Amino acid sequence: MCRHDYVVEDDAELHCDWDPLIPFAGARLDQRFDLRVARGGRLFWGDAMMAGRVSRGEAWRFVALSHQLALRTDERLSYLERYSIVPSERRVEQPWIAGGARYMATTLVHHPDASGDVAERWQHEAVAADDHNSVHFAVDASASGLIVARFLSADGAPFARARASYRAAALRDIFRRPELATRK
Repeated sequence: MCRHDYVVEDDAELHCDWDPLIPFAGARLDQRFDLRVARGGRLFWGDAMMAGRVSRGEAWRFVALSHQLALRTDERLSYLERYSIVPSERRVEQPWIAGGARYMATTLVHHPDASGDVAERWQHEAVAADDHNSVHFAVDASASGLIVARFLSADGAPFARARASYRAAALRDIFRRPELATRK
């Protein structure tokens, strides 16, 4: 089990934009992320996963993957994402599970300026930018000061571009630090 705990105090800011997790054939992983953000803290969180080493024909060849992402703001649960994928027990390629997607991501923006208006604008910008409909995504303000976005794609390059574009929008519109967009 991999467990990660992050604490963001009042008037502090944390940016985590992780490269996609790539589970190899035969892998087992149980990962937990516990994010605790004080009322005045600010957060950009972006995690992602691939179905495996896709270019080597290892999509969905891992044994099991469990994932939990919990965000607590001011000691209150604001967001919880939990899933377990065991490809040998359930065909992941079914439309109501992953469909043709092999790349998935979640992004959380916790900031006083994260509003429904901003989320709606980002959703429309992403639709306009994805001219080939190769990335499926949803952007929503799920709580006051919290925007959640999810991305799914069958192809890695458009997936990476969509995530980078979304991060650039967050840095420009919310954090007002566009220069961080190119930093890892």
